[in-house]
Amino acid sequence: MKRLFLTVAIVFLSLTAVLACDISITVQGQQKSKYKTGEDIILKVKVTTIHKGCKINVADTKFNTEGLKIISGTDWVKVDDMSWERTIKLQVTAKSGEKVKFGVVRPCGAMTEEFIEFKV
Repeated sequence: MKRLFLTVAIVFLSLTAVLACDISITVQGQQKSKYKTGEDIILKVKVTTIHKGCKINVADTKFNTEGLKIISGTDWVKVDDMSWERTIKLQVTAKSGEKVKFGVVRPCGAMTEEFIEFKV
């Protein structure tokens, strides 16, 4: 019985990973070890739909911020058949020692989320 449960769990986790999108977040320019309040950070977000028949439009991708304010962003640009990129300009609103986090959420398959944190 335990073996059956373990097998089902492994199959479920494997399918969940297959159905998820791949999200990457990279800092444009040189990433600093520490940022100051009011400084700008420019990020490139790339979403690759692993499952070809994704029903969720790339425009439905959500951004969550903590200690950051979104200043501007480009439109999504199609890179290839399954990948899209967008540049986001952020401003640090957190004070020294406060948490600073930028997250990207796709409500498809396994609710894919990726985030990046910064020090202030």
